[in-house]
Amino acid sequence: MAERRNLWILLGIVAIVGVGSWLLGGRTPHLPQAPLGAVPAGTTAVLHVDVEAVLGSVIWQRLVVDRGGDTGVRRIEELCGGDPLGALTEVTAFASGSVPGDLERVGLIARGAFDAEDLGSCVRRVVEADGGSLRQITIAGVPAVAGRGASRAAFIGADGIAGGDEEVVTAIVRAVRGDEPSAARDPVLARLWTMVARGRDIVFVAHIPGGWRRALQERLRASTDASLDSIAGARAFGLGAALGGGLGAEAVLSMRDEPNAAQAARALEGLIEGALDGGGLATAVTRPLVRQLAVEARGHDVHLTLNLSAERLDRTLSLLLAIWDTPTRDRGAPQRLEPTPDAIIERDE
Repeated sequence: MAERRNLWILLGIVAIVGVGSWLLGGRTPHLPQAPLGAVPAGTTAVLHVDVEAVLGSVIWQRLVVDRGGDTGVRRIEELCGGDPLGALTEVTAFASGSVPGDLERVGLIARGAFDAEDLGSCVRRVVEADGGSLRQITIAGVPAVAGRGASRAAFIGADGIAGGDEEVVTAIVRAVRGDEPSAARDPVLARLWTMVARGRDIVFVAHIPGGWRRALQERLRASTDASLDSIAGARAFGLGAALGGGLGAEAVLSMRDEPNAAQAARALEGLIEGALDGGGLATAVTRPLVRQLAVEARGHDVHLTLNLSAERLDRTLSLLLAIWDTPTRDRGAPQRLEPTPDAIIERDE
């Protein structure tokens, strides 16, 4: 009898340990596949980027790399003896706030097949090179590091990093675990995400709070076109851009109601026509892009689409760079004549 009782006790212990291990294992946070699932509820705006697609795009090459804008990345490579950030596959940034220029909560979530120890060592080198320091901590039960000030970063599962202050990182971990709702349950952001994210490398969705709308309305009132006031009726905004083989983008303005959407669509169409018919440098810069814009009201949404082939995109970038940049030339060296903006426009037409 005693042996049977001991057997039941042993089986009970095994069962308790087994169930406990299952519960703890199930509670181990891992980033969800859907980016909104890791973003805390109550967020105003979310930006998601496919890192590989952006770094491999002609836009990044022409506007950033060719103009020396990637010095920060090169500095990290020099300090770390390699590129640990190259393992990152996607980054999601989010912010909340109701007043333009005053965002209350800003966070960053990164995913990648990185080695946590190597990445942590690299970050430490970069921080120490700038005179800072790091210390190991835990946040909401997950390993994390703390820098000088309020900045924190936590490792989530085998492929995730959450960054922000401690409150923000805690909120990310709790959203990932399901302890608190995520932005995936926000009907406005989730709806816009569904509309603009499919097949896109950059996705941005946002509420437009009342304070932002009032600021937009004040700016629009300065315009001579009174119809533009209708655009201030936008309640939310979504944007998706695909960078492979050119540029394909769709923007969606979620308006107050269907009549407001129709008015806003007409106002935007008029704005496009005016940009094409106008003269001067501004028209020369915007014409190749504006010509490809299409506007359509669908219910209480206004859709704007833009499609540029790789060749047309390259020509547009050449035009922008010809205007933005003034290269420093060696007076004694022979000068290569760059095409003028008018020549690029004529060739594009």
